[in-house]
Amino acid sequence: MPSVSRKMIRLMLVAFVLSSPGLALAQQPASDTGIPSNWVGCDSTCRAKRANPKPELVSPEIAQTGEVTVRLYAPKAEKVTLGGLKAEALPMTKGTDGVWTYTSAPLKPGHYSYYYEIDGVDTLDPNNLWTVAGRQRVENMLEVAGGEDFARNDPSIPHGAVAEVFYRVPSVAFERRMRVYTPPGYGLKTETLPTLYLLHGGNGAEDEWGTIGRAGFILDKLIAEGKAKRMIVVMVDGYQADFRTPSGASPDPLTAEMLGAIIPYVEANYSVSKEAGDRAIAGLSRGASQTMAIAREHPGAFGYVGIFSFSRSRVNPLRKEMEGLKSEAEWTALRDTLGKAKLVYWTVGTEDAGYPDSQKVWALFKANNVAVLTEARPGDHEWAVWRPGLRDFAQKAFK
Repeated sequence: MPSVSRKMIRLMLVAFVLSSPGLALAQQPASDTGIPSNWVGCDSTCRAKRANPKPELVSPEIAQTGEVTVRLYAPKAEKVTLGGLKAEALPMTKGTDGVWTYTSAPLKPGHYSYYYEIDGVDTLDPNNLWTVAGRQRVENMLEVAGGEDFARNDPSIPHGAVAEVFYRVPSVAFERRMRVYTPPGYGLKTETLPTLYLLHGGNGAEDEWGTIGRAGFILDKLIAEGKAKRMIVVMVDGYQADFRTPSGASPDPLTAEMLGAIIPYVEANYSVSKEAGDRAIAGLSRGASQTMAIAREHPGAFGYVGIFSFSRSRVNPLRKEMEGLKSEAEWTALRDTLGKAKLVYWTVGTEDAGYPDSQKVWALFKANNVAVLTEARPGDHEWAVWRPGLRDFAQKAFK
């Protein structure tokens, strides 16, 4: 049998492919989209629709007057509620088309988070891609009327950066994470900056201050306007233990981590001062009670202390503790402890369930000459109190 060249074999294979009816289908011209007209795969849009069969739903829908409408397609659900916008779960109404709807009363300008609970299970709004991560769940975010003036992303001013930073703690088996804000132009010149450490609230995470808390944008604007000093802001994960450890257990492992790992890491890796007077610490809710505990257990470790809405479950025990101080020696010890800081600032919303107890603690502080600057402001236990709290505290720090 005569030999067959490699070139001849290639030509024979090409002729076979072109003459085969089954394989010729792959040669059909592409449609206007560039995808072969006979293609039957599932692209990213197709896969997204499998998870969200109603991608055309508008949710959230925000009216110019501040009302927020959210919609969720869940035809088989028996009960759907909305969480996050208020302290209590808000019932949603089911339509004949299987779409559940809720419309809020007008909301003040600002940033809010929300989530759905479907028959007892928390879930996201699949039509809203803007999210914030917390300790127990991820929630959706929304913006009303562009947000507060002082917390907007202003394109006319320089902006800093928020980095995701990982570090190790000997007592923890996994990597720990924090967010670090550096001001505009950081690293372009030699400078030594002060540091503000921020703590989140209960069930929150270090992601919150930089997203729904708008910390970076708040500092950008204050710095641009000359109202606050250039500073590094470290947003810390206030949870080290899991939920098997009761909230408020003593000692709180965060205290040792803050002083033994977080501060040394920051001071070794950023151009910051190592002087205690150039450090500030502030927290909201659970983070506020942690802040107070650190300030009392380690007096003088921070020059500035910010309390934003003391935890509602802990402000009552604090009030009872303060009412139990009967001797001048006890009050002198507290004055000396908190007096090691240049400023202790405490703000809370007038609609907050912890406001009455906070007022009583403030009155005791005033009667016993404990130097704490207090400020009540409109609002509940919410970001509408904590964002302006950060704005005001940042202007008072490092003066």
